[in-house]
Amino acid sequence: MARPSSISKLPKKIREKISILRDQGLTIDAIIKHLDGLDVEISRSSLGRHLKKQAEVAEKIRNSRALAEAVGRQFGDKETSKVARTNIELLHSMLMQIFIGSDDDNTEDVRIAPKDAMMLATALQKLSQASKLDVDRELKIREEERKKVKIEVAKAVDATAKKQGISKETVEAIKSDILGIR
Repeated sequence: MARPSSISKLPKKIREKISILRDQGLTIDAIIKHLDGLDVEISRSSLGRHLKKQAEVAEKIRNSRALAEAVGRQFGDKETSKVARTNIELLHSMLMQIFIGSDDDNTEDVRIAPKDAMMLATALQKLSQASKLDVDRELKIREEERKKVKIEVAKAVDATAKKQGISKETVEAIKSDILGIR
């Protein structure tokens, strides 16, 4: 097992600051200069390795997200949220890398223990359940919004009918036929 990097040993706030500075477009030298002002000493090479690894992880996430969105469009899954779908695809991508091996030339063939496979399958199952809960929550929110809109429209119909002198029976018929309100 590899030992932790000097960057990973830094306090969380400093690591977050490094990420923020990099997101702002600062160079490695500019980040080191900024950290020197905070009395944090790190080597240029360790910062470079850290930022390279961070960029690689970000690229893998972007690729997996793009794949998840493409799969979602292909199957027309409109009810599942993009986040839940992306999480499932990320885990699926990780499983595929484990089973087919890494695409890195310098890594050995990856093997997975049955216990680890079971844990990954359980994680995928839980993600699927979370996805269903997310869909159910989204549907409930949409239904509540539809009800609110119907109530507002019914109030508007009542107000307009009162101004125009439309009979109560006509108003009730409009509400029933158009809004489904009895």
